[in-house]
Amino acid sequence: DGPGLKGSCKEAEAWHHVTMSKSLISIGMEAFCNCTALESIMIPAKTASFGSAVFYGCESLEKCLIEEGVSQIGAEMFTNCYALKDIDIPDSVTVIGEEAFWYCTSLTNLELSEYVITIGDGAFYGSGITDLTIRSVSVQPAESSFLVRLLNPKTGVLL
Repeated sequence: DGPGLKGSCKEAEAWHHVTMSKSLISIGMEAFCNCTALESIMIPAKTASFGSAVFYGCESLEKCLIEEGVSQIGAEMFTNCYALKDIDIPDSVTVIGEEAFWYCTSLTNLELSEYVITIGDGAFYGSGITDLTIRSVSVQPAESSFLVRLLNPKTGVLL
């Protein structure tokens, strides 16, 4: 086992910008949950494991840099990150977890590479995405209809 990050940042409510160690290999469940002051984060390439809801409720989070080498966006990873508007998903990402961008209302465009093979239920539900580019023909929907999971709940329009 290598270094990991666990717990929650209740004591770190004033954190604004976080750069993680390049040797970090895991981020535990709710590690940054409700860090309301957090504005930017960098996820290093070696990070292979994510607990659920890592950045859940980080309502000031605007920018996330995910380095090439990260293979997944975890379940509920950015749920209720209302300010998130700048995220580049590297080609190494093959899985977008369930509810990963749930209600990321400031996120208006997103491009996924041809290497994404799984998009979890509700991955973009309630987000502000109006321009979603998926360069993949091999997306494997989970239980519910892939199209239903991409509907904007406010307008009922397919994203």
